[in-house]
Amino acid sequence: MIAFITSLPHPWNCRSYERIGSLLGRTLSSVLRQTHEEFVVLVVCNQRVAVPCADSRIHFIEVGFPPINPVPGTVGIEHCLLDKGIKYAVGLLHAKAFHPDHVMFFDADDLVSRDIASFANERPDADGWFIDQGYVWWEGSARVTVVRGFNKVCGTSNIVAFRLLDLSDRLPTDASKEVILDTLGDFHIRKILGSHSVIARHFNEKGAALEPLPFPGAIWIRGTGENSWTPRGFPSLAGRKLTPEIREGFNLQAPFHSLLADAMASFRQTLPVWTEARRSSGLRAAAIDTFWKGPRRMLSVLRGNAWRL
Repeated sequence: MIAFITSLPHPWNCRSYERIGSLLGRTLSSVLRQTHEEFVVLVVCNQRVAVPCADSRIHFIEVGFPPINPVPGTVGIEHCLLDKGIKYAVGLLHAKAFHPDHVMFFDADDLVSRDIASFANERPDADGWFIDQGYVWWEGSARVTVVRGFNKVCGTSNIVAFRLLDLSDRLPTDASKEVILDTLGDFHIRKILGSHSVIARHFNEKGAALEPLPFPGAIWIRGTGENSWTPRGFPSLAGRKLTPEIREGFNLQAPFHSLLADAMASFRQTLPVWTEARRSSGLRAAAIDTFWKGPRRMLSVLRGNAWRL
């Protein structure tokens, strides 16, 4: 059996908690379409949100942790990793009761392949997998971009044997935020649980064998208004048209192909790409990322190449 675990930010530390709930509902609808029925979904949050897809396999775990930043408003990536890591630790502690063989962490605004549970449940003794190939979809587009090295850019990308993650011998189920931090340490919280890019390498260095998932396992959704990081130069116009298999496989509700829809989706990327690049890297770097690297990536994808980090 596989446990899907996600977390929600504190209502203070997001742009719109109502929007967070709407995105979570879409994501859960994707997770619930698994072709294998043996799975459970754990949502760790400060405040429960209403979702349209009621199902007995969805369990909300509410925690009383204070906001990761007491000042209302969005927070930086390091704060996000800390908050997510602590909540994932809580999720793991509660997952013990369901006796899962594997755990998949997923971001609450992405989509998950319907074949994940079936694939993992047929291999209960495996150490796990990482998603090397996935898709990026920009809100409103009728195209997706294929991404290689997907686990380096998206949090919905790792499936790990529960025995490698089990914290029950180190922490009680009702452990406080401070106890979790003191027991696991900052590196484990931020980099192993809160992040995603080093999980496979970390466990492989310890003797495990996490392998690439042999099919696209997730869709990273951009342009939601709640993304904590905006990548540069993702080429909606240059992506592949959405096929019925992709739509059905991820429960992706997207417009059908039209030049206008694709152009509008690509245009909406420009401002957040520019704003994030300028904020994090300065004016010169923003211009290079937006007007040089972005078009080059688009041309590369137009030639049939997958987007790479």
